[in-house]
Amino acid sequence: MISNFHMKTDYDKKIIPPILQELKYRSSVFNMHLKEWRIFCNRWLIKDEWEGILDTLCLHLRNPVEIYFNELGWRSFKEKGKWAFFIRINAATTLNDIKDKWKYVELIKKGILGKYESRPNFGRDLRWHDLKNIYKLSPKQIAKLWQKTNPKDIDLLALKRMKTEENSNLGMENTVELLAEIKSDPFLPELREELEIERESYISGRYPLLIDVIKKAIKRMEKLITQITPQEDDEEFLVIQRATEKSKDGKPGLGFNKY
Repeated sequence: MISNFHMKTDYDKKIIPPILQELKYRSSVFNMHLKEWRIFCNRWLIKDEWEGILDTLCLHLRNPVEIYFNELGWRSFKEKGKWAFFIRINAATTLNDIKDKWKYVELIKKGILGKYESRPNFGRDLRWHDLKNIYKLSPKQIAKLWQKTNPKDIDLLALKRMKTEENSNLGMENTVELLAEIKSDPFLPELREELEIERESYISGRYPLLIDVIKKAIKRMEKLITQITPQEDDEEFLVIQRATEKSKDGKPGLGFNKY
């Protein structure tokens, strides 16, 4: 009796009510058509949430330029060097489309990745950075070394300081050309004397200006290096998703939530 009861119960469990069979069938048909619908929308650059009404088609056309980000690199904005961004184009993309979207690229560079600061003294600052971090020299030791190996740099620093002082009429002059003129022209003794005074302030005294310049340059270089840190080797395969565009008070904005 007990055995027959269990056999009947197991048999009953295999019976699927007609309503569930119908729902399962409809679900399979829906998923099949949904896949085809997404292929169609992707081919014609239409957002797949379009309901198929022609009057609303223009509201669901995808942008010819879209911004994507690395989902696996979902980190705090403070970890700026760890983010990866991509621009997606299609066959209909034009140069003007990219130019119109560039305001968002600048927004990413400035607000998320950190705006790259191009400096004319990049090579010099990088050498100071390496002298400190690789060869373990202090800013004071770097300053003494620089006086011996690159005295012209000290002259240029001093001359730039002269050009920025109030009531200076040297501001519009090319610094390198002006330095050569001051050094060679016998009719500029006052400028040579002023240059020598400024030069001494960079290399002499209890707190030489050159040491402060070196400290600030090394700090800038360290910040720049963190901004351009490459992706790790284990991020060769990236899972990316499209960023949503928002606008507040007419200004461009980007959202990075899943959609």
